[in-house]
Amino acid sequence: MSNALTTAIALKVIASLLSHGHDITHSLCTPDQQGYSALHYAVLYKDLAMVNKLLMYADKRCINIESHDRSTALLLLCRNCSTADLEEEILASLLQAGANPNLPEKDPFSLPLLCALERRWWRGTELMLDAGADATAKDFEHNNLPATFFARDNIEILRNLLSRGCRCPHLEVWITNRSVTDAQLETILPYILPRLKSYRPYDLLVVAVQASYHKSAMYILEHGVFDTINVFQNIIYVTFKLNIGINWAGKNR
Repeated sequence: MSNALTTAIALKVIASLLSHGHDITHSLCTPDQQGYSALHYAVLYKDLAMVNKLLMYADKRCINIESHDRSTALLLLCRNCSTADLEEEILASLLQAGANPNLPEKDPFSLPLLCALERRWWRGTELMLDAGADATAKDFEHNNLPATFFARDNIEILRNLLSRGCRCPHLEVWITNRSVTDAQLETILPYILPRLKSYRPYDLLVVAVQASYHKSAMYILEHGVFDTINVFQNIIYVTFKLNIGINWAGKNR
C-alpha cells in the first residue's frame, strides 16, 4: 500500500471520528508504528481543512509531539514544502495553535527554519522567525551551517537573520565571488560590524576594496573599529597597491 493511500485512509478514519463526536484529544497524541500522530498525517497530506479540525481538539503537547525520527508536524511541513499558498496557510494555523519552531531540541537532526531556508520558502521563514524561531540554531542535516548560509539570495531574509544574532562567516567569500552586490552589502553591514572580532573589520575592508565595492568600503572605514596604527598603515598600503579608484578625499580618519 502506498504512503499516499495509507495517509488518505488515516485521514478518513480521523474524519469519521470527528463527525461522530468522539473525544479525539487523547487519540491525537496516540502515535502509530512510525510515531506519527493524526496531525502528522494531515500535514503530510497537506489537508488544510483537516489540520484546522484537528487543531480545534489538540493541546500543545499534541501539536508538538515528535515521531520516532524526531519529526514534529511543523518539521514535516517544512521538509516537504513547495512554497505553495496552501502550505503557508497550514503553517500559519500550526504556529497560531502553538507549534514550536525550535523543536526538536537537544542536538537536532533537522530544524523547521533551516529546512524552509534550504527550500527557499521565504514566507515560511518570515512566519517562523516572527513566531520565535531561533535564528542562531544549527542542525546536523544542514552540516551545522548558520541560517545565513541559505539566505544569500534574499537580502531581506538575510538582514532579518542578522538582526536576530545569526552570524555570517561566509560573507567574505560572497564578496569575492560577487554573490552580493555593493549596495546589498552596505545594507547588511550595520548588523555585521558590531559583532566582528577586532581583526575582522580590516579583513572585510580589504575584501571590499579588492572587489571595488566603494560604498561598502567607505562604510567599513567609517564605522569599523581599528585599534592600532599598523592597521591603518596596512589599509593605506593595500588601497594604493590596488589603485582601484576609491576616493578617500574628505574622510577624516
